[in-house]
Amino acid sequence: MSETPNIVLILTEGLSQHIVADERAIMPNVAAYEGKSISFTNYYDHTAATYRGIIGQLYSGFQLDNYDTNTLIGIQNILSDHGYLTSFINTEPNLVPFAKYLESMNFDVLINDVSTKWNGPGNSMTDKEAYEKLYEVMEEQSITG
Repeated sequence: MSETPNIVLILTEGLSQHIVADERAIMPNVAAYEGKSISFTNYYDHTAATYRGIIGQLYSGFQLDNYDTNTLIGIQNILSDHGYLTSFINTEPNLVPFAKYLESMNFDVLINDVSTKWNGPGNSMTDKEAYEKLYEVMEEQSITG
């Protein structure tokens, strides 16, 4: 195993383990990656909604209101300090307050593609587009395999 393995953290709002493990193979590719990954069982996010959920996951902290910033050290800070390139795909790039909120989290790269016409509500990415963008970014950053 590499001393600096690739790390991909996927935060998908509203996705349950029940869907990934469903016997109908709804998400076979995600299930296959899970089989090759570190996985945590009986883990529940301690917050609700996108904004609070992101900070809850990355900082293991709670924020009172949407758009609150967090000055603690997050996963992305720790990984960056260890030589990793940290990137975050903004699936709502045309929502300016959300983009500014993500900028405050100090990722090395914030992928904020406002030039593309996305097919989700409010010109946001659909889940399919977000996973396709993730794959594209992984290829660009040479971490597929």
